[in-house]
Amino acid sequence: MFLFSDTEIIDDFPELTETDIKACLEFVADRGRLVASVSAA
Repeated sequence: MFLFSDTEIIDDFPELTETDIKACLEFVADRGRLVASVSAA
């Protein structure tokens, strides 16, 4: 598993902001909950 800080990501992709990164993480978290709830049904 790879773990990168916001700073490392922004260093590699300067067009991104901390807000962009947070939005991506929230999307993945929501998708994970959706997949888990569909799998449990």
